[in-house]
Amino acid sequence: MGLAKPAVTDDELDVLSDLGDEIATLAAHLHAATYRLLTMIAEFDRLQGWEPEGHRSCAHWLAFRIGIDLGAAREKVRAARVLAGLPQTSAAMEQGELSFAKVRALTRVATPESEEALLELARCSTAAQLERTVRAWRRMCRLDENELERIRHRSRCFSVFPDEEGMYLVRGRLDPEVGAMLMRAIDAANDALFRASTSEASTSEE
Repeated sequence: MGLAKPAVTDDELDVLSDLGDEIATLAAHLHAATYRLLTMIAEFDRLQGWEPEGHRSCAHWLAFRIGIDLGAAREKVRAARVLAGLPQTSAAMEQGELSFAKVRALTRVATPESEEALLELARCSTAAQLERTVRAWRRMCRLDENELERIRHRSRCFSVFPDEEGMYLVRGRLDPEVGAMLMRAIDAANDALFRASTSEASTSEE
């Protein structure tokens, strides 16, 4: 049988409590410093500071300059870009309340309209719990997008018919791809008509 673990004294509990507080305080300072780092990355990326040295992107420059994995660099650049548009999340991280792990998850789904609700979830969740919540949130958003796409698809229509004066009336609602093809066809027809009218005018003048 193993020896019983000696009881922790009150003095040792005080030391452990102080050590825990110091760890949490230092972590908050690191979170705030990481926020500053992300704001600088966002500005550097906006100014395309990586181009003069011949790097392909800000992430490539970041991986080279500070020696991190390219995938991690891409996540930092992505999060930095999104964080610039999330004022409440930015303020929370600047104050040391949010780790980069939580901010990385939030910036995958948060918008200025939804960040308040997601921020409350982040404050009362672990990083792992928040990741699961974000994955579920993204699935719901994709389902909403699919439903909207089905509604748009069902609303398609197109008709062409002559009126009493012999003019043609065109009405319709088309998918973006079909509408773009139709616009190109109309532009091509306009060009052909313009060339034909120009040719006829030149013949008349001659």
